[in-house]
Amino acid sequence: MKKILFTIFFYLISIKLIFCQDKNFYTSFNIQYKKYNEVCFPTTHNSFNYLIGPKQYIYPNQRYDIPKQLADGIRGFMIDIHDHDKIVPIKGNKVLVFHEQAVLGHEPLENILDYFNDFLADNTEEIVTIIFDCDVSDSKKVASIFEKHAIYKFLYHHNDSIGWPTLDQMIRSNQRCVVFSHCSGYSDWYLHQNNYCFENDYNNHNITDYKGKVIRGDTTKNIFIMNHFLYNPLQRKKVNKYTNQYDGLMNHITICKNTTGKYPNFLTVDWYDKGDLFRVVNEINRE
Repeated sequence: MKKILFTIFFYLISIKLIFCQDKNFYTSFNIQYKKYNEVCFPTTHNSFNYLIGPKQYIYPNQRYDIPKQLADGIRGFMIDIHDHDKIVPIKGNKVLVFHEQAVLGHEPLENILDYFNDFLADNTEEIVTIIFDCDVSDSKKVASIFEKHAIYKFLYHHNDSIGWPTLDQMIRSNQRCVVFSHCSGYSDWYLHQNNYCFENDYNNHNITDYKGKVIRGDTTKNIFIMNHFLYNPLQRKKVNKYTNQYDGLMNHITICKNTTGKYPNFLTVDWYDKGDLFRVVNEINRE
């Protein structure tokens, strides 16, 4: 009888770990002792473009806003930034967060940084990564916003001669916010994505389009941003709920692993709350 009870107890504990989505993401399976580039992070595409939150966005990619995503366990965030728009004038040195056109919904970059700063201040053993799809004329404009913001104290400063630290080292040094950008790198913390990462094709409309083709950077870089979402603005929730299921995610990961030789570091999805993102991420991190 004791043996049966122990087996049941162990099974329940194992299930909790496998499906872990709580704020102790980095203590699961002791991954805090892995290097940053050896870990898979659950990531959202167009993280700011949400359905439920303080702003109203048209054609959202995610159900919930960034604070809710952080609370649920998302740790990588793809964010579009702009300093110009065809319809809505952007004055001065303002940088806005929006997708394609500001009339579909927008926020100042400072507001988005507030969310991350508050989370990092309240959760001292957590690490987040911001990946900017950048349409800003001057990188210094973005850097200036960070340097004047409270989040600056949490920024990770990379040393190419040393390489990527472990998550534990990042936590102990309190450098817990990593920033990548398509814009030219500005400093040791505003990192040009193509110098460190490669990225597969994001222009996918059905599951047969998932080929693992690399479109940004190259596979000599050791951080893999894996785009796993389908474009269909009118049925975005439906198609991504389907493709985010376990088999769909694992099949695409296998294709990319065979093509690039690497598991994803940022497994990037739309409608993250639908499907098995966290289960798959935890399986990768157990490797």
